Amino acid sequence: MKRIFIILLFAQSTLVYANDEAIGCYVVQVASPSGKVEAKSLQLTSEPANPPWGVAGGMRVLPANPKDKFNYSAVYWVRENGSVVVTFSNNGLSGVQIRARESGSGFQGTIEHFWDTEPSVTESHKVVLARQPCNSFR
Repeated sequence: MKRIFIILLFAQSTLVYANDEAIGCYVVQVASPSGKVEAKSLQLTSEPANPPWGVAGGMRVLPANPKDKFNYSAVYWVRENGSVVVTFSNNGLSGVQIRARESGSGFQGTIEHFWDTEPSVTESHKVVLARQPCNSFR
């Protein structure tokens, strides 16, 4: 009886992410002092992320364009206080993080580096995740 309950609990938590309106493909546009730069594409999935350092509730992020590659051992996203937080990291202690809120046809927020040491001096840039049909990247 306990096994059935655990399976139902897991299935129910997976459905929450499977129905999340953020799931889909995006073009990442970063505002820098020299102007808007289009970065790599992202596909936010409903598949659980399994980085070596563990992330509670994290979902996998894949390149939406098959030509794009991430230079990180793990890329995952979570919902946090109404925002989408996308983390790129090789060790869980440092990397790059996007924090963005829903805005029109995508998300707007900031992108910045993070470290596990204090004080961390970093530049924050505005970022837009512009939703695109996933088949437009193929």
